[in-house]
Order: sequence, then structure tokens, then C-alpha cells
Amino acid sequence: MRTLEADGLQSDSRFMDGFVRSQFARGRGSLWVRQALRLQGLAGEGLEAALGEYDWDAALERVHGKKFGAAAPATPQEYAARVRFLSQRGFEPDRIQALLRRLRRGDD
Repeated sequence: MRTLEADGLQSDSRFMDGFVRSQFARGRGSLWVRQALRLQGLAGEGLEAALGEYDWDAALERVHGKKFGAAAPATPQEYAARVRFLSQRGFEPDRIQALLRRLRRGDD
């Protein structure tokens, strides 16, 4: 009996590539994508290769800019709200902190 994968009709790596691409375009972070694929039983080096093809810092800046604009947070409450929002989108905490530090300093 032949399987779909043996016939080339189903490929986990092709699915992962498409899934990562679609979630990246929707503004999801790498942590969110990684967890969603793990829940579907897909993990390993193929996943890391698929994630490595994208600029997650650019995605983080795009999502932040769309929601909050280019200004730095003015209050600690606003800072916390941004961290919370971006974390829920699946972005890594160190990348979020780096972005908010850059905004505070005014770096481009």
C-alpha cells in the first residue's frame, strides 16, 4: 500500500513552509508559529529551517507600527501594554525589548 507522502502528494516540509509564510504575513511571531506547528506534531530541523527564512525583527516592527505607530511608549502602562500585545502575537521577549529600547532612543 502506497502512502500519500511516498507518492509526493503530501509533504510535511511543504506544509510547514506554507504555514510559516502565511502566519508571517498575518503578523504572527516565531514563538506562536513554532507552538502551532508543534501542536500539529511537526517539529525538528525542518521547522527551524522554515523559520530561519524570515526576518522576524521586520515583522515585529511592522506589527508594532500598525498597532501603535512609530512613537515610543510614553508611560510605563503603555510600555507594558505594548509588551503584552506583542508577546501574545508570539514575538520573543528579547526582540520586543530591543525594539522598544530603539524607539525610546530614537534609533532607526
